[in-house]
Amino acid sequence: MKYPFNKKFYEFIDDEYKLYYLSPFVHDISNFLEHNKENYQDVLDFGCGYGELSQVFHQCGFNVTGIDMDEERISQAKIKFQNINFLSNCYDGILSFPDNSFDVIFSSSVLQYIDHDSFFLECKRILREGGCVIFIENLKNNPITRIGRAYLKMKKFNYQSYPWNHLSLNEISSMNKFFHLNTVKTYHFFGPLLYVSGFKMIKPLLKRVDQVLMKVSFVRRVSWLVLIIGKK
Repeated sequence: MKYPFNKKFYEFIDDEYKLYYLSPFVHDISNFLEHNKENYQDVLDFGCGYGELSQVFHQCGFNVTGIDMDEERISQAKIKFQNINFLSNCYDGILSFPDNSFDVIFSSSVLQYIDHDSFFLECKRILREGGCVIFIENLKNNPITRIGRAYLKMKKFNYQSYPWNHLSLNEISSMNKFFHLNTVKTYHFFGPLLYVSGFKMIKPLLKRVDQVLMKVSFVRRVSWLVLIIGKK
């Protein structure tokens, strides 16, 4: 890794939503990658979307492959970030890469759409020994997001596909059968309210309140997001 992940993240990412909900985890990701920089070269960004976070990894000096099921997003990513290998890939339980292909598998808000155990097994297969997974995921039991999901389902919101398999903290504990968990960090209780236009005016207040609430064990259990870093 030529440059710290956190430095390149804040240099490159300017989307206010990504900055808001990812910022609590960026330092932990950067520290972990810096500690393992001599061993990691190849990154798979699973569910890369338009490729912004793929570009952050690339800017840090990694060889990056980004995959996503949305062909339009992949087309735009290829145009914008031409030094990255982007592939349109409709995941059906199999990752179409040989064994031992990557050092890092990264994904953000993707596990809620897929079966977890079969995906974790595929991650283990294509990871090299000592490689890692870095997942940023939506948790199941945040009351604000539960209300939001119910409302969007009632309104028949046009999801690309409906999120159906959100992680719980109990399930994360059981991930030790797949990976040696290095980091499990929860954050954001009120964070989802930023997606409601009327709350954008009090974003600094929401951030300060979340910082206080995350010191309370019970509240952490109903957080919105979790960072999971685990080694093969």
